[in-house]
Amino acid sequence: GLAHDCQGDPAAPARPLGRDLEAVETGARAAARGGGQKGPGVVVNGDRAYLAFNQYVYAVDLNTGQMVWRFPEKPESNINFFAPPALTPQGRLIVGSYALNGAKPRLYSLDAKTGQIHWVFEDATNHFIASPLITDQGIYAPNADGSVYALGFEKENLWTYPTDRGIWASPTTDENCTCIYFASMDHRLYKV
Repeated sequence: GLAHDCQGDPAAPARPLGRDLEAVETGARAAARGGGQKGPGVVVNGDRAYLAFNQYVYAVDLNTGQMVWRFPEKPESNINFFAPPALTPQGRLIVGSYALNGAKPRLYSLDAKTGQIHWVFEDATNHFIASPLITDQGIYAPNADGSVYALGFEKENLWTYPTDRGIWASPTTDENCTCIYFASMDHRLYKV
Protein backbone atom coordinates (compact mmCIF):
# COMPACT_ATOMS: atom_id res chain seq x y z
CA GLY A 1 0.00 0.00 0.00
CA LEU A 2 0.91 3.65 0.10
CA ALA A 3 3.69 4.02 2.61
CA HIS A 4 6.68 6.19 3.36
CA ASP A 5 9.81 6.38 5.43
CA CYS A 6 10.40 9.90 6.77
CA GLN A 7 14.10 9.21 7.32
CA GLY A 8 14.78 8.21 3.72
CA ASP A 9 16.38 4.94 4.88
CA PRO A 10 15.45 2.14 2.48
CA ALA A 11 16.04 -0.45 5.23
CA ALA A 12 13.63 1.25 7.66
CA PRO A 13 10.07 -0.06 7.74
CA ALA A 14 7.61 2.02 5.75
CA ARG A 15 4.58 3.54 7.49
CA PRO A 16 1.12 3.91 5.94
CA LEU A 17 0.14 7.42 4.87
CA GLY A 18 -3.05 7.51 6.94
CA ARG A 19 -6.70 6.59 6.67
CA ASP A 20 -7.60 9.78 4.79
CA LEU A 21 -6.07 8.27 1.67
CA GLU A 22 -7.72 4.86 1.79
CA ALA A 23 -9.50 5.48 -1.53
CA VAL A 24 -6.23 6.45 -3.19
CA GLU A 25 -4.56 3.31 -1.88
CA THR A 26 -7.47 1.14 -3.05
CA GLY A 27 -7.32 2.69 -6.52
CA ALA A 28 -3.55 2.29 -6.74
CA ARG A 29 -3.88 -1.40 -5.88
CA ALA A 30 -6.62 -1.82 -8.52
CA ALA A 31 -4.37 -0.17 -11.14
CA ALA A 32 -1.48 -2.47 -10.17
CA ARG A 33 -3.76 -5.49 -10.70
CA GLY A 34 -4.77 -4.17 -14.11
CA GLY A 35 -8.11 -2.81 -12.90
CA GLY A 36 -10.01 -0.12 -14.75
CA GLN A 37 -8.79 2.71 -12.54
CA LYS A 38 -5.58 4.62 -13.14
CA GLY A 39 -3.08 5.02 -10.33
CA PRO A 40 -2.64 8.42 -8.71
CA GLY A 41 -0.43 11.08 -10.29
CA VAL A 42 2.02 12.27 -7.63
CA VAL A 43 4.49 15.12 -7.18
CA VAL A 44 6.52 15.76 -4.00
CA ASN A 45 7.83 19.10 -2.79
CA GLY A 46 9.56 19.33 0.59
CA ASP A 47 7.35 17.79 3.24
CA ARG A 48 4.24 17.56 1.04
CA ALA A 49 3.02 15.16 -1.59
CA TYR A 50 0.30 16.18 -4.02
CA LEU A 51 -1.79 13.38 -5.49
CA ALA A 52 -4.30 13.60 -8.31
CA PHE A 53 -6.69 10.67 -8.15
CA ASN A 54 -10.28 10.06 -9.19
CA GLN A 55 -12.45 12.99 -8.10
CA TYR A 56 -9.87 14.79 -5.94
CA VAL A 57 -6.47 16.36 -5.71
CA TYR A 58 -4.91 15.75 -2.28
CA ALA A 59 -2.13 17.45 -0.32
CA VAL A 60 -0.50 15.08 2.20
CA ASP A 61 1.93 15.98 4.97
CA LEU A 62 4.78 13.49 4.56
CA ASN A 63 5.86 13.84 8.19
CA THR A 64 2.50 12.84 9.64
CA GLY A 65 0.85 11.02 6.73
CA GLN A 66 -2.26 13.15 7.20
CA MET A 67 -4.26 14.88 4.50
CA VAL A 68 -3.73 18.67 4.60
CA TRP A 69 -6.45 19.51 2.07
CA ARG A 70 -8.34 18.05 -0.86
CA PHE A 71 -9.79 19.72 -3.92
CA PRO A 72 -12.63 20.11 -4.63
CA GLU A 73 -14.33 20.04 -1.27
CA LYS A 74 -17.26 18.13 -2.76
CA PRO A 75 -16.72 15.73 -5.67
CA GLU A 76 -18.04 16.44 -9.14
CA SER A 77 -19.24 13.21 -10.73
CA ASN A 78 -18.11 14.28 -14.21
CA ILE A 79 -14.55 15.37 -13.33
CA ASN A 80 -11.60 13.10 -12.50
CA PHE A 81 -7.92 13.74 -11.91
CA PHE A 82 -4.98 11.41 -12.44
CA ALA A 83 -2.18 13.23 -14.29
CA PRO A 84 0.61 14.28 -11.92
CA PRO A 85 0.23 17.89 -10.81
CA ALA A 86 3.11 20.33 -11.35
CA LEU A 87 4.38 23.15 -9.12
CA THR A 88 5.17 26.67 -10.29
CA PRO A 89 7.91 28.88 -8.82
CA GLN A 90 5.07 30.98 -7.31
CA GLY A 91 3.81 28.05 -5.20
CA ARG A 92 0.84 27.17 -7.38
CA LEU A 93 -0.16 23.60 -8.12
CA ILE A 94 -1.19 23.12 -11.76
CA VAL A 95 -3.46 20.15 -12.40
CA GLY A 96 -5.70 19.21 -15.30
CA SER A 97 -9.01 17.41 -15.20
CA TYR A 98 -10.20 14.37 -17.06
CA ALA A 99 -13.70 15.44 -18.06
CA LEU A 100 -16.51 12.88 -18.32
CA ASN A 101 -20.02 12.93 -19.78
CA GLY A 102 -19.69 16.23 -21.64
CA ALA A 103 -18.08 18.19 -18.80
CA LYS A 104 -15.73 21.02 -19.68
CA PRO A 105 -12.07 20.01 -19.26
CA ARG A 106 -10.23 22.38 -16.95
CA LEU A 107 -6.68 23.23 -16.01
CA TYR A 108 -6.57 24.48 -12.42
CA SER A 109 -4.06 26.68 -10.67
CA LEU A 110 -4.39 25.93 -6.95
CA ASP A 111 -2.62 27.47 -3.98
CA ALA A 112 -0.30 24.62 -2.92
CA LYS A 113 -0.64 25.57 0.77
CA THR A 114 -4.43 25.76 0.93
CA GLY A 115 -5.88 24.08 -2.17
CA GLN A 116 -7.86 27.22 -3.03
CA ILE A 117 -8.42 28.04 -6.72
CA HIS A 118 -6.17 30.76 -8.11
CA TRP A 119 -7.51 30.49 -11.67
CA VAL A 120 -9.17 28.04 -14.08
CA PHE A 121 -8.33 27.63 -17.78
CA GLU A 122 -11.21 26.26 -19.88
CA ASP A 123 -10.13 26.66 -23.53
CA ALA A 124 -9.14 23.02 -24.09
CA THR A 125 -11.70 20.67 -25.63
CA ASN A 126 -10.55 17.27 -24.34
CA HIS A 127 -8.92 15.55 -21.35
CA PHE A 128 -5.75 16.64 -19.59
CA ILE A 129 -4.00 13.27 -19.46
CA ALA A 130 -0.37 14.26 -18.91
CA SER A 131 1.36 16.55 -16.47
CA PRO A 132 2.10 20.11 -17.62
CA LEU A 133 5.68 21.28 -18.01
CA ILE A 134 6.62 24.26 -15.84
CA THR A 135 9.58 26.46 -16.83
CA ASP A 136 10.67 29.96 -15.89
CA GLN A 137 8.72 31.19 -18.94
CA GLY A 138 5.39 29.58 -18.11
CA ILE A 139 3.13 26.54 -18.15
CA TYR A 140 2.93 24.14 -21.10
CA ALA A 141 -0.16 21.96 -20.79
CA PRO A 142 -0.66 19.09 -23.26
CA ASN A 143 -4.22 18.09 -24.03
CA ALA A 144 -5.90 15.11 -25.70
CA ASP A 145 -7.45 17.62 -28.15
CA GLY A 146 -4.04 17.66 -29.88
CA SER A 147 -2.81 21.03 -28.62
CA VAL A 148 -0.21 22.25 -26.19
CA TYR A 149 -1.46 25.33 -24.36
CA ALA A 150 1.26 27.76 -23.29
CA LEU A 151 0.12 29.94 -20.40
CA GLY A 152 1.69 32.57 -18.22
CA PHE A 153 1.60 32.08 -14.46
CA GLU A 154 -1.45 34.35 -14.21
CA LYS A 155 -3.33 32.46 -16.99
CA GLU A 156 -2.25 34.70 -19.86
CA ASN A 157 -2.58 32.76 -23.11
CA LEU A 158 0.93 32.86 -24.61
CA TRP A 159 0.26 30.53 -27.55
CA THR A 160 -1.44 27.31 -28.60
CA TYR A 161 0.27 24.74 -30.80
CA PRO A 162 -2.13 22.28 -32.51
CA THR A 163 -1.18 18.85 -33.84
CA ASP A 164 -3.17 16.29 -35.81
CA ARG A 165 -3.87 13.96 -32.85
CA GLY A 166 -4.05 13.94 -29.06
CA ILE A 167 -1.10 14.59 -26.78
CA TRP A 168 -0.89 12.10 -23.92
CA ALA A 169 2.70 12.68 -22.76
CA SER A 170 4.27 15.54 -20.83
CA PRO A 171 6.43 18.03 -22.74
CA THR A 172 10.08 18.40 -21.82
CA THR A 173 12.87 20.89 -22.37
CA ASP A 174 16.62 21.13 -21.91
CA GLU A 175 18.94 23.80 -20.57
CA ASN A 176 20.46 24.48 -24.02
CA CYS A 177 17.18 25.51 -25.64
CA THR A 178 14.36 27.93 -24.96
CA CYS A 179 12.10 25.48 -26.77
CA ILE A 180 9.94 22.60 -25.62
CA TYR A 181 9.69 19.09 -27.05
CA PHE A 182 6.59 16.93 -27.11
CA ALA A 183 5.21 13.91 -28.90
CA SER A 184 1.73 13.58 -30.33
CA MET A 185 -0.42 10.58 -31.13
CA ASP A 186 0.11 11.63 -34.79
CA HIS A 187 3.50 9.84 -34.52
CA ARG A 188 5.54 13.04 -34.62
CA LEU A 189 8.00 14.65 -32.25
CA TYR A 190 7.66 18.43 -32.06
CA LYS A 191 10.16 21.13 -31.15
CA VAL A 192 8.47 24.47 -30.51
